[in-house]
Amino acid sequence: MNRQFSVLLASVALGFLMGMVLERYWRLTQRWRRHQVIVADAALWAVLSALVFLVLLYLNRAEIRFAVFLGIGLGTLIYCRIIKKFLWGRSREGK
Repeated sequence: MNRQFSVLLASVALGFLMGMVLERYWRLTQRWRRHQVIVADAALWAVLSALVFLVLLYLNRAEIRFAVFLGIGLGTLIYCRIIKKFLWGRSREGK
């Protein structure tokens, strides 16, 4: 049970990190050309996927369970709904 909880916490942290990276990436690529964004998208998701795989490999032999998806989603949601407003305000949402 201790290992499962650590995997869940690591997944939440990964989701939070992914939310931060995606926010910065979206802000960075707003003025890029379409072909540049396509290449950058592929590179970004390859790096993020490799990061998740390596963390899971270290923690639990890369077993992918529902808790991993739940944790990543929860971490991203926490960043996007709560933390992002403190860092960026409401400028992106247009409110």
